[in-house]
Amino acid sequence: MNNYTVRVRPLASNELARHVEFLSRKSVASADKLIDDFVNLEVILSENPTLFPIFYKNFRKAIIEPRYAILFEIESDIVFVDKILDARQLKYNNIILELGK
Repeated sequence: MNNYTVRVRPLASNELARHVEFLSRKSVASADKLIDDFVNLEVILSENPTLFPIFYKNFRKAIIEPRYAILFEIESDIVFVDKILDARQLKYNNIILELGK
């Protein structure tokens, strides 16, 4: 099995922080679960990122906690996490424009 390095881009890191902050206002347990789910996903991505379906071009999508979409791309042996979105607001055309690819 390949080992990949997972890098979270600054935009995705900021998005995760916003989601955690929002959840913590409603439920600290939910915010903690999102963090735990993301950490677990990082482990999976480091082991086999190709488990997840292609969303658009070379971008793949994973769903966690069950309403957050994680968009990432694989370049050589590096997985770049590009976006962390509330999947209920996932609008395909807007995301494609934001990804700019």
